[in-house]
Amino acid sequence: MKFKTNFEYVLFFSNLALAIIFYRKYRIGFRSQHLYFAGACYSMALCALTLTNYAAPSDFSLLIGHLFKITAAIFIYRAIYWTELKRPYELTKRAEEKAQRKRY
Repeated sequence: MKFKTNFEYVLFFSNLALAIIFYRKYRIGFRSQHLYFAGACYSMALCALTLTNYAAPSDFSLLIGHLFKITAAIFIYRAIYWTELKRPYELTKRAEEKAQRKRY
């Protein structure tokens, strides 16, 4: 149990450090993708913190920890889907509409 608790603390501090790094990248370049990744890392840090001392699989902290994991997954989905898949298509569509307006 001691190993698990210590490992959860390592995960907490590692994810917290990554959240800070991504947030700083966001402050420099203002790319929303970095902000979403910072949110995901922060959620995973909180997940690790809530899972440090649960005693049984039915503990409430285990439920909260998994809710933080779901939140992190939503942040990651948003970062990847919006910035890497959906946004380029929307930019292309806007450029085509602008070109159509210039023709007429």
